[in-house]
Amino acid sequence: MRPSPAALQLVTNTMVLAELVWVMESYYRLPKDDVRRQALAVATMEGLDLPGLDLVVEALFDYLEKNVDFIDAYEVAWTRHHAGGLSRPSTPSTSAASPA
Repeated sequence: MRPSPAALQLVTNTMVLAELVWVMESYYRLPKDDVRRQALAVATMEGLDLPGLDLVVEALFDYLEKNVDFIDAYEVAWTRHHAGGLSRPSTPSTSAASPA
């Protein structure tokens, strides 16, 4: 007997999501805010198990807010999580240390 479609649970990993982000950027040339919106929709899709979802969500926000590549944002999120409490850096101030 096969399970009902509602009972199915699909599993993927962050590399699949990273590839999805890359394709949306490079092939479809979507703006970063659209890429983030679509990637979040996939990552949080009902019936999809994405281990490390919290890191993916954090990375997707840094991807747009810090204007960095998704894979770099993910690596920073992963390191923060596994380094035992590294804090999120604040955005540098543009008025910091100006030459006199």
